[in-house]
Amino acid sequence: MRILFLTYGPPRVVPSSRVRVHQYLPHLERIGIEALCISYVSETEYSTRLWKHGQALSPGIRNLHRMQKLARYMKAIYLAPSFDVVFVQKVLSLPPLLRLLRQRSKRLVFDIDDALHLANPGHQNPSAPGEGRLVEMLKAADAVTVSTPALAEYVSAHNPQVTTIIGPVDVDRYQPSGSHRTDIVIGWVGTPSNT
Repeated sequence: MRILFLTYGPPRVVPSSRVRVHQYLPHLERIGIEALCISYVSETEYSTRLWKHGQALSPGIRNLHRMQKLARYMKAIYLAPSFDVVFVQKVLSLPPLLRLLRQRSKRLVFDIDDALHLANPGHQNPSAPGEGRLVEMLKAADAVTVSTPALAEYVSAHNPQVTTIIGPVDVDRYQPSGSHRTDIVIGWVGTPSNT
C-alpha cells in the first residue's frame, strides 16, 4: 500500500503535522506501507509568515509564498493517482484544486485537529479560510479523522465516515521521567495561532 500525505507543515515547526502524521511514519514503514510526505508550507514560509513580530510581509513575499504552496499542492494532485490513499492533514484548498485532487485520488482522507469551523476570520490562523471550504473538503473526503469527540460531532453532519484519534502520544518515544512531582504541570503542544 502507498499513502501520500499532504501535511500542513514540516514536523519541526508544525506540532499538528508532527503529532498527526510524522510520528506514525516509522510504524507504517515497519508494516510495509510506503509513505511520501509533502509539506504544504515550508519551514521558512511558516516562520516568516506567522511569527514576524506582527509586521505585515510585503505583497511580493506573500505572493511568493502563495505560489510555492500552489506548486506543492499541484505536486500532490499530480502524484495522487500513483497512491492508494491521499491523506490531507488540515490543508484547505480552493474549490477547483480540491475537485482535481478528488478526481485524481483513489481514496481521499482528511484530518483536522482544530475547530476550523469556529475560527475567527481576523485571527492569524492560516488554516482558517471560513467554514465553506472546510465543508467542501469534508464532503469530498472518503473518510475524515479528527482529534476530539466535539469535532467528530461537527464533521458527522457533513461526512458519516469519521474516526476520532485523540491526542496520540508515541509511548515508545516519550516515557515518564521517573520523578515523583507533587506540583501539577500542564503542557501545550501548539502554536501561538491556536492558543
